[in-house]
Amino acid sequence: MGRIEAEVYLCCSMVLIQAEAKGLFPEWLRFRKGVVESEDLPLNISRETMQDKSHMQKLNKVLTSRFLKFLDEQSEKEADAYEKFYREYQRFLKEGVVTDFTHRDALGKLLRYESSSLDPGKLASLADYVKRMSSEQKEIYCLLAPNRAAAEASPYFEVFKERKFEVLFLYDP
Repeated sequence: MGRIEAEVYLCCSMVLIQAEAKGLFPEWLRFRKGVVESEDLPLNISRETMQDKSHMQKLNKVLTSRFLKFLDEQSEKEADAYEKFYREYQRFLKEGVVTDFTHRDALGKLLRYESSSLDPGKLASLADYVKRMSSEQKEIYCLLAPNRAAAEASPYFEVFKERKFEVLFLYDP
């Protein structure tokens, strides 16, 4: 699998400033494609570099926050569409949880997992899992396996099954 590069273009007053702008989004959002139009960018004469890096940092913060807010709204309003998006881009979101400490909490809300209490193929968020936890269960339990069949056949799963504790199945190494 080849490395995906971001294809986000930065424009100012309808003029292309930077093709494939670096630093506009965090590295884990490299699957994004599009155009960012900004009216107030301070530019030098060659238009190749920004005079002030703080503007790029502000743009990065605002754009990333808006995108995460959009994903959060989509996950609530259109669960099926979000699940389709999540299945395709989950590795990028998981990479963001590990590498981006600023947005870790917002990204954590977007993660979905298969669960022992759900039908195969159905995904649940951590918030859904916590809502279904029994009163005697104090921790979130997860089991790393290559697939659901291997997870359910695991001797580690038997203990949780006997106690009727829900377990999240994690498939990515």
